[in-house]
Amino acid sequence: MFNTVNKLLYFLDSKLKISAIIIFILIIISMIIETLSIGLVIPAITLLSESNLAENYPYISKILSSLSPIKFFISNNSDEIKNHDIIAGGMIVFLMVYLIKAIYLLFFYIVKAKFVFQLEHSLSQQFIKGYLRLPYSFFSGRNSSELIRNIAYETKGISNSVELFLTLLTELLVLIGIVSLLIYVQTIIAIITLFIFGIAVYYFHFFTKKKIFNLGQTRQIHEERRLNFLNQILGGI
Repeated sequence: MFNTVNKLLYFLDSKLKISAIIIFILIIISMIIETLSIGLVIPAITLLSESNLAENYPYISKILSSLSPIKFFISNNSDEIKNHDIIAGGMIVFLMVYLIKAIYLLFFYIVKAKFVFQLEHSLSQQFIKGYLRLPYSFFSGRNSSELIRNIAYETKGISNSVELFLTLLTELLVLIGIVSLLIYVQTIIAIITLFIFGIAVYYFHFFTKKKIFNLGQTRQIHEERRLNFLNQILGGI
């Protein structure tokens, strides 16, 4: 996998390499936000299940109570911290984190889609420029459908693969963050789960790698035949 990534980086210009670095940083931030949002589920459950929040968590209860929207509708001159104010404040924090997460992920997906589009455009230009530099002898014995396939379809396939790789990398880092959180909370259960998941991923990759490679080659052959057939039909008009 790393060898494939290195080959892809070789084709990126300086602008796209900077964009790739930015994408990686955004993926790290996405992992942190996703882990934080999942980690907040446990405190949220605690807020809803505990009956003596002010006594058990006095400092946090004071902060959450100050964020309660109930105080804007019900006047209370007492300094006593009410349980419903703590819960309301906690839910406000919970909702704000998920709102920030949704806005950030929308921004991240827009940046990622723009990067994939620029990558496809750059690869198409490099293919065309590379073909224009080749001698006439290269084209004389070669089917034009193969060249069209490489420029129009293979570049699209590469850009789609990059998009899937970025999605996989994001999910993998999020998984690492979640597992790290689980190890902190429940060490033994998290390690057993990670071990079972690792074995499943290994065997899935082992049994599907060759099949996916063969399907990719078959797709290239049929795509070239389809383009050649279309060229013959349109050329006879």
